[in-house]
Amino acid sequence: MVIQAGEYKLRSFNENDILSFYSAAHEELVKKYVPYAYPKDIEEAKELAFYYSRGDLKNDFYLVIQKESILIGMIIAVRTIGNTLDVSAFISKDFRGKGIMTIAMNSFIKWLHDNTDYEVLLMNINKENIASNHQIKKIGGDFKKIHGSDNIYEVSIR
Repeated sequence: MVIQAGEYKLRSFNENDILSFYSAAHEELVKKYVPYAYPKDIEEAKELAFYYSRGDLKNDFYLVIQKESILIGMIIAVRTIGNTLDVSAFISKDFRGKGIMTIAMNSFIKWLHDNTDYEVLLMNINKENIASNHQIKKIGGDFKKIHGSDNIYEVSIR
């Protein structure tokens, strides 16, 4: 699966992405805010790559955000209950603050709207993650509640 997102593309994760995934995700902010996507070493990156490359694009989406041939981030979306996807995402530190995640998420939301029956994206964002709490509003995120250290947002697809 490939989704064009302006000058970027979203595509299915594959096992050839191990080194570039490790390079993009092995950093402190990913460890702090998206810990299950953080590979502590190359061996863990291989394990995650094996898992992510098996997304079925129906119940779970593991999408690379790519510019030219460079992996610059990921969107991880997994079905929870009914027509809801629990979504997490990260952008490599060299590409943050450029509006890339807004472009990528809006393209993913449009694709979901046009090709699936999903109704809502659910995102838990750490209250300290100022950039993500700001970015979610740019894609129509509606604040629902605070749960522990997270703000819970919903983004309507329909």
